[in-house]
Amino acid sequence: MTRLNLSLAVLMVANVVVFAPAMLLDTRMLDSAPVWIKAQKFHISLALHFFTIALLAQQIPRAVRNGPVLIAFSYAAAFALLSEYIWVGIQAARARRSHFNLETGFEGLMVCADGAGCILVDDNRHGPGRPDRAQGRAFAIRPVAWQRYRSLARLLFDPLFRF
Repeated sequence: MTRLNLSLAVLMVANVVVFAPAMLLDTRMLDSAPVWIKAQKFHISLALHFFTIALLAQQIPRAVRNGPVLIAFSYAAAFALLSEYIWVGIQAARARRSHFNLETGFEGLMVCADGAGCILVDDNRHGPGRPDRAQGRAFAIRPVAWQRYRSLARLLFDPLFRF
């Protein structure tokens, strides 16, 4: 698990370097900011996020750290990160908003997928050393995160069902 999180962090740091020329050479603007600034901030913040997770994972006993639950959530977070990384890059290249963009049906669907990915990457932890005692699991979705996701889904799909 630690190696996966560390690898993802290194990938995000490498992307800061790889996408720097695009940010410097592409003069297009979106909402009065360079189109590549969102991707660069995304790379930096997720590099810090996954470096932190890799460091904190060392504090968890090895038997738990290498258990199926933490490994499953690590791979789910990796999938969410890579999906989001691709989406943010595509939208930056197209000079379109990547988040909260409901201009087309597909982009609205991606807003919902983004909400689900955020739950996997960030909001599925109760905190270090605080497992969900009622379920006996190390991870559980916070009610607040679930409410945020439901709000995004309602925002997207309610207009489709109004007649």
